[in-house]
Parts: sequence; structure tokens; C-alpha cells
Amino acid sequence: MLKRESMTNPFRAEFPFYLPCCVLMLDDNEEFLQSVRTAISGEHAVLCYTSPTRALTRLRAAEKQAAQGFYPFSSVSDEAFTDDGDQLVVFQASGLQEIIGSPDRYGMISVAIVDEVMPEMRGLEFCRKLQKSGIKTILLTGEMTDPAQTIAAFNDGIIDRFISKGDAQALDKIILAIAELQQRFFTDKSPALYLATTAARKCGLTDDQLNAVMAEAHAIFPYTEYYFHSKSGGYLLRDLSGATKLCLFSDQETQGEVADFLADQEGGLAEAEKLRCGSHLLPWGFLNDEFVDENPPGKGTQTTRTSFAARAVAGAFWCLIEESDMPPSLYQGPRQNETSWDAFKLGLLAVPLNEDTAI
Repeated sequence: MLKRESMTNPFRAEFPFYLPCCVLMLDDNEEFLQSVRTAISGEHAVLCYTSPTRALTRLRAAEKQAAQGFYPFSSVSDEAFTDDGDQLVVFQASGLQEIIGSPDRYGMISVAIVDEVMPEMRGLEFCRKLQKSGIKTILLTGEMTDPAQTIAAFNDGIIDRFISKGDAQALDKIILAIAELQQRFFTDKSPALYLATTAARKCGLTDDQLNAVMAEAHAIFPYTEYYFHSKSGGYLLRDLSGATKLCLFSDQETQGEVADFLADQEGGLAEAEKLRCGSHLLPWGFLNDEFVDENPPGKGTQTTRTSFAARAVAGAFWCLIEESDMPPSLYQGPRQNETSWDAFKLGLLAVPLNEDTAI
């Protein structure tokens, strides 16, 4: 049996953010479209089209949406260049965490499933139009498909997978192919973001340590999407139902530096010791007035910093913070028109065929 999304940890250190995306399916057989959409709706949100023209219009819109999400950079100025001729740009890290509040974020399309034999346009011709978009393609073949032509298209990178409609395991293969190709979609689009967010991290964890932390976090809170959070240096996590938590992490050296600051500047010896021994976590980004308790119980008027009980794995310290414990400057909560991934998938089942507006 295939794993449900929430059971599979989506985190990869090389992806600064990840979210489940729409799948677009193009076939001239309406009954086939509806049956496949219903069959895989538990795992994927599927937009169905019988019109290649309208499907292509929707995919072009999705291509622009992806470009905005994967390129949160802006030029310093039209005249800001290095001696080598490279233009200087600014990484707008806050743009990544803003994606989580975008009501149309799930409308991004990562995979297109296209029937080869259609009256208006052949599937391979349609897929050729998507070659530079970054959207991954699955070609559905049948008795009238030319096998040699299909294999050549696969070898030339015109299509990323091909699956026979007559295969008894076609549905399972489609579900697995979508999952694999969505990973490739993010892999292909994330390199520049990865370099920028690695430089923006507030501690010295390696990718392996970060992967270990996020695997343990997923075991406790099975998130399906995550976003690099520049203010804290952690990740905002969201699960299928829309619940949100913040994952913070640090290393021994960084926690020692924060502990020294607390002890030297504020006299917080007790808090500093908690950080040094790894029982509690307080990132550099939390050294502000929003995380200060001026009158802690039983301690008179002593000022203490709000730290969080930490766990340890692979030489890293980490914790999960509940949405209710996040100050507004870090996360303002779900917006009025936000929806969860589960609710989005359910709602998409009612979207008519050939719907080409942004979701």
C-alpha cells in the first residue's frame, strides 16, 4: 500500500521550502479524467482538462507563479555590478515565509499528465511546449502510440515518464511518478535559493544534521509543507489539516555564544546554564524584547529570556514551538482566506473540467 503524504517526510536540506503542488491532467476522455482524479485525490490535487489550449494557458500561469516563489531576489540597482560583470542582487528571505500565507500557493503546478492520442493535439507535441517551463511531464500511452517515438522523446528530455493506460498498475505508477517528479521539480528550481538560505542560517548545522532534526520533527508533527523562516533561522511547518508550528535548531557552539551573552550582558546565569547543557534552546534571533519576562514567578524583578525545552539529535539541539507561542513578529497566524492542503484537495474535486483560472 502506498504511504499517505503525512507519513512521508518531505524535508530536504537543499529545498529551502517545499509544499504539495497541483497536478494538471490532459485527456480528451472526460470519464477517464474524472475517474483518475477521484482515484488519486487522496494523495494529489488534480486539475483536469480536455482542451490543450486551455491547459497550456493554465500551465503558463503556473510557470510564472513558480518563478516568483523560487526567485525572491531583487537587483541592488541597475548599475550594481562586480568587477567580473556579475550583477549584485539582494536575497529577500522573508519572501519564503510569506508563501505560507498565500491563498493560491497550492495552485503551483509541478507535474502535467498528458494523453498521447488526442484529436486537437498529440501529447508529445504538447509536452514539447513545456520543455523550458520546468514542469515535469508524464505521457499516457495506448495501443495507437508509437513506442519508438515515445522512447526517443524520453531520451531527449521531452517527457519525464511514460505509463501505459492499459497497465494494471497504472494508477499506482502514476501516484509514485508524481511524487518522484515533484521532488525533481523542486531539485531543479532550488539551487540558487539553497545557496542563499545556507548563508542566512543562524547556526552552523550541516545538511546531514538538519535532515536528522527535521526527520525527528516530522515523527512528532507530520508536516507536509515547510518554509525557511529568516527571522528565527528555523522552519515554519504545516500539516495536512493546516496546523502550524515553528522548528528551531542550533549547535553547541552557537548556544555557547548565546549563553555567554546572557551571562555577561544580562546576568542570566541560570538561563545560560540551560543553554550550555543543551536542555533549552534560544536562537540569536530571539534576543529581543518580545521574549523577555520582566517578572518571572518567584524571582522578583529579574529579567529572563524565554527559552524552549530542547531535544538533541546528531549533535544538534532543536525544538518545536506551538503556533500560540509565536509572537506576531514571527508569525501572524493563518489569513482569513487560507485553506489547508486537505481542504484544498477536497475542494478541487468540484472544480469543472477546463477550469483555467488561478486556484
